[in-house]
Amino acid sequence: MKRWAYVTAACYAALLVLLSAPLLAISGWEISAIEAYQQWAYWVWIAVFVICQFSLLFIPVSTAERRPVRRRHIGFLIGTASFLLANLLLAGVMALAAGIFGDDSGRPFEWFGDKSSQNPILIALAKYLGMAPPGSFTLGCCAVVATLVTLWAIWFVVFSRYAASHDPQSLLNRATRWLLRGSILELLVAVPSHIMVRRRDDCCARVSTFWGIAMGISVMLIAFGPSVYFLFAQRMRRLQPKASLEPLDPVTK
Repeated sequence: MKRWAYVTAACYAALLVLLSAPLLAISGWEISAIEAYQQWAYWVWIAVFVICQFSLLFIPVSTAERRPVRRRHIGFLIGTASFLLANLLLAGVMALAAGIFGDDSGRPFEWFGDKSSQNPILIALAKYLGMAPPGSFTLGCCAVVATLVTLWAIWFVVFSRYAASHDPQSLLNRATRWLLRGSILELLVAVPSHIMVRRRDDCCARVSTFWGIAMGISVMLIAFGPSVYFLFAQRMRRLQPKASLEPLDPVTK
């Protein structure tokens, strides 16, 4: 049964790679899929989501093989589901802000970066370490990452409390439902926002709306992973009895 988990993850990765070309075409960026394939950050993004897909398949594999679900598999499920929901929430809020405020939607992170770059403690620490103080752009990106980590921790607490009173299969079903519904809701926000940004011919706001669309589609597809795996497993169970009923070789009769 484990090999069907690899097949499911491979199909998911292939689907993400194939969908990259049409997504880049509607983004309005002057970059082709071939150019995106040459960027290391693109393959890091693919690797992260494939790992998330594997994490959602640990419980289905144990269920299909009729083995007890280990505690670390539940931990992988909670960590992955909370990580994906945190990304959906952050991407949805940033896409909505880009649709309403345009290129000014990133002003809060820019303000945080400017103020942090002027922090005397940070400047003194960088001088003590013998390195240049980080710029406002770098610190603004750190603010985005810090927001994501905070949302991740909040969702992790929510799923941990739910897991304490429910069995692993119920937890998996709840997680995939939330991921599917969350991705649909996020797309309902990101797609209209992207259309508004394209009509206004905004520049930087396209990054937020495009990331929102890419995140929504990626999480929507990953939510179908456990269901696809169970289809493969059921198909294998139906084929196994037929294989056992094949006629014996004449030499062995």
